[in-house]
Amino acid sequence: QGQGQAFAGGLFGLGEVPKMSLLKMQAHDGLNCAGNPAKIIHLDGELDESTSPLLKECLKKMLEEDHFSYQFNCAKLTYIDSTGLMTFVGLKKAVSKKNGKVIIFDVSGQMMKIFTITGLKNSIDCYPAHEQPLAEAS
Repeated sequence: QGQGQAFAGGLFGLGEVPKMSLLKMQAHDGLNCAGNPAKIIHLDGELDESTSPLLKECLKKMLEEDHFSYQFNCAKLTYIDSTGLMTFVGLKKAVSKKNGKVIIFDVSGQMMKIFTITGLKNSIDCYPAHEQPLAEAS
């Protein structure tokens, strides 16, 4: 496994982070539920119109480095709006072209309702809090 690395704007030369950023992210190399290499990203805080662009830029850089499998730990994600949801949809589209996968796990009950109502749960694998993704059948 790779070394964990926190990022909030300075990573990849993305510039300064607003002092009051409401989203903290940490990414590291790991394995997805099928045992394949994946980027594991821990989200902490709010994913909204002010923080989604930062996550999009970081994901863009990871895609450019040929990372096509992502798992998002949302245990500490406290809020998400439509721009945050669209960030996941855009990533899903991008990785699908390369047979990649996006998994969102440890989602709170309230956010799981949002993922269900918006249909995101139908296009991206989402797992509620304390339920871990299972390995896919071969």
